[in-house]
Amino acid sequence: MYANILVIGLEESVAAELSKSLSELHHTVFSERCLSPAAAIRSIDRTAAELVFCTAEPSIYEGLLKLLREQGRQVPVVVVSRLPEIDKWLDAMDAGAADYCAPPFESRPLRAIVETTVKQPRALLEVC
Repeated sequence: MYANILVIGLEESVAAELSKSLSELHHTVFSERCLSPAAAIRSIDRTAAELVFCTAEPSIYEGLLKLLREQGRQVPVVVVSRLPEIDKWLDAMDAGAADYCAPPFESRPLRAIVETTVKQPRALLEVC
């Protein structure tokens, strides 16, 4: 399973490392600088993104998650932090993030994140 993945608002070195790891798993990766929620939605549409990896900055991911919910979109968002901090992880999950990750970006965990998050919205749509 290969997915179109959008990386939003990460520090350049973190975005490069994540993009490289996802590309090695044969996913198509698009990277954008920090975007407003509306601009992020346009990027999701333009790239046909099935999954978004977004900065752990609450001012970015919370607005994106809220707009996705308001529009009834089924695009999962994975929050990415430079450091694996439990409090940030819990806050992101409470806000509606599908998952949370931090470097190093290893193949097995990334593969699991992509497979579970990209399949889940489709499964929900099939049930309805």
